[in-house]
Amino acid sequence: MVAIHFLLFSFAISILDIRHHRIRKWHVYLGLLTLAPLYELKTLIAIAINFCLYAVIFIISRNSLGFGDVRLSLLVGAYIGLWSIAPISIVLSNAYAWSTAMILVVGRWLIDRKSINTRVAFAPHMFVGAALAALWH
Repeated sequence: MVAIHFLLFSFAISILDIRHHRIRKWHVYLGLLTLAPLYELKTLIAIAINFCLYAVIFIISRNSLGFGDVRLSLLVGAYIGLWSIAPISIVLSNAYAWSTAMILVVGRWLIDRKSINTRVAFAPHMFVGAALAALWH
């Protein structure tokens, strides 16, 4: 059930982020609400930790990371919390997400040196990171 939910929401949110560089809050909130009956304490802790991590990055980076990504961290934290009991899964998920984004940015830069200033849709990387962390655990 959670896997189907993940596939639907990750695909829809990622497509919108790639096309418009926007993550609509109602998509994130709908995802969170439809998962709510499954929440346990570990899920709520994963949500809180992931959100705090992205909120700090948002503040430190001075808006280089969009607030939609901070909001999306709530939903990704819910998936991580539902799939895993290990706190390391949050770290792994984010490491995978940032690594895949870095590979994309460096690849773009190697192809076109002017592309370093272009925006990157980060939602797909967050979802890939969560999926890879779930597969690892």
